[in-house]
Amino acid sequence: MQGEQGDIEARLAWLEKQLEMLTAAVRELRAQLAPAAPNDVAPQTPQERQQVLGEGYANLARLYQEGYHICPMHFGSQRGGEECLLCAALLRR
Repeated sequence: MQGEQGDIEARLAWLEKQLEMLTAAVRELRAQLAPAAPNDVAPQTPQERQQVLGEGYANLARLYQEGYHICPMHFGSQRGGEECLLCAALLRR
């Protein structure tokens, strides 16, 4: 019994050391990625955010007018000239 407990404690210590090493490696990788990430991923001002939202809405409305679904269930498939309640609801938001 004593030998098994010592073995378990040794395994636990080894696992803790591995966890520390992995955590340090993840920190290093995140530090390397942080400077590489583009600064302009998210718009900084409310006006820029609104412009992006406006462009996205305009693109969806254009796709719908061209006869394509914009709802999540059928996104990108042709509507066949029929109105879709889900698409219409998205456009009204």
